[in-house]
Amino acid sequence: MKTTQSVTTAVMADQYVTFSLGNEVYGLPIHHVREIIRPPKITVVPLAPKYIEGVTNLRGSIVQIMNGRILFNLQSTAKSKQTRIIVLMKEQRQLGYVVDRINGVENIESGSIDNYEDNESKQRWIEGVAKNKKNASIIMLLNTDELFSHTHSLTSTMQKKQDSSYDNHREHGNKVVLQRDQERERNNQVTVNKEVDIRQFVRFGVGHEEYGLSISDVRDIVRLPEKIDRLPGAPSYFLGLGLLRNQILPIFQMSKLLGIKASNSDNRSRVIIVHVHHGEKSYAAGLLVDSVSEILRLYASDVMPLPEVLRTKKTESIEGVCQFTEKKQIMYVVNLLTLIPWSEVEQFMVDQQVRADKETGDGIITPNLHIKKDNKKVSTHQQDLHLIFRIADEEFGLPVSQVKEILRVPEILSIPHAPEYIRGIANLRGQLITVLDLRVRLGLEPIQIVGQQRIIIAEQKNQYIGLIVDSIREVQKIRIKDIEECEVTAPDHDYANYLSGIAKLSDHRMVMLLHLKVVCLGKNDSLDE
Repeated sequence: MKTTQSVTTAVMADQYVTFSLGNEVYGLPIHHVREIIRPPKITVVPLAPKYIEGVTNLRGSIVQIMNGRILFNLQSTAKSKQTRIIVLMKEQRQLGYVVDRINGVENIESGSIDNYEDNESKQRWIEGVAKNKKNASIIMLLNTDELFSHTHSLTSTMQKKQDSSYDNHREHGNKVVLQRDQERERNNQVTVNKEVDIRQFVRFGVGHEEYGLSISDVRDIVRLPEKIDRLPGAPSYFLGLGLLRNQILPIFQMSKLLGIKASNSDNRSRVIIVHVHHGEKSYAAGLLVDSVSEILRLYASDVMPLPEVLRTKKTESIEGVCQFTEKKQIMYVVNLLTLIPWSEVEQFMVDQQVRADKETGDGIITPNLHIKKDNKKVSTHQQDLHLIFRIADEEFGLPVSQVKEILRVPEILSIPHAPEYIRGIANLRGQLITVLDLRVRLGLEPIQIVGQQRIIIAEQKNQYIGLIVDSIREVQKIRIKDIEECEVTAPDHDYANYLSGIAKLSDHRMVMLLHLKVVCLGKNDSLDE
């Protein structure tokens, strides 16, 4: 038995999958080929080498895609019906290799393989050449060990792309920090007192007004599902039952609950999934709103009680009011326990269940109105709330815990001799912050500031930094098990390992999660210096 196994392995090692790139023929050892697929949807990874097309989600695994044409400096062409991706496997790591077409499988004896000496730039990628017995053409055999040896984990320590730019940034950054420290010293007493209680809100629009929900009550923000089951005899605010993140939940219209004329749902409409607790009971539901704007971080003292003249039975669910931005916009803070008549909803659902049992003998699908507290604790450990935003055609994310607030782009003062990705400094309520253009930081072309762009105010070790992004998409829970470390091949590149991972969402989207410390400061140890 041992002899037979040894012979089989030797034969497999001499078999190669052959393929074409332009007019040239190449081969890969078949024992490293896991499968051959058609080109899937590929997510572009900024700052990657040119021959890295991006990454794709292959049955739950994040696989890097390498373009063979670009790797060997061949003329780039559009993908055709014959284009395939050869998925290679080595030591539990996968790599996708784009080829023009698959030719077949060739048996090549090891003694017939010659050294490759024609092109120095290709030598390290090609372990030898052999002749095709059928037509005497040359087959260049790729070195899979060399391909995989140039992969670097995105979660490893970053290598700085431009040390000179970094040094200049530190020099000017220290001046900004000095000014900020002086400002903090002048306002130290006020800051100490205020930072005792800081609150975060998800700001959303209903009608012509702006409202806020405590972020501790928010579990997710999604689009309105296409199918909603309407229930006869439901209260006016009860839109129906919908499937939200694999749960059937009641969906309420916030306009009806707030006594505002309802507007038609459009592309900006969102459903905010909330979990609230009242005594021994916990409730979950979806709230349909006109739009979701941002996450606001406010001092508790900034939220003022509703003026006495406005306190009525209809406004008892408004627990406070605050002003935000320089335009002095007003946001009303909503108390979900008093806004939503949970007891009425619970009784209505019980009546619906009883009616269905009497009429058909079968129960209706009971929505997850109640959430056990134990389940919530488990869910908290397994999921993190992330802010999802867009840069160019791709989506990125940051943990909400690192996001302090989101603003429209204010006036920015440029800093002489600063790196290109440093837009300058901005005055945030008397505090100077450094503003980075994430497009430029990730190796993309800058664009003109228009209405959609936002600045994410993030914090790293008590330092505030502004990040310009193209647009804000949503706030979403991401399960830890859905975040995968990704490797990127970067030979001969000073590559910035700026990703902490790639998240695979339930709707097949992929979100690249940024390593904030690396993105902002370049060197992993720079904050400690």
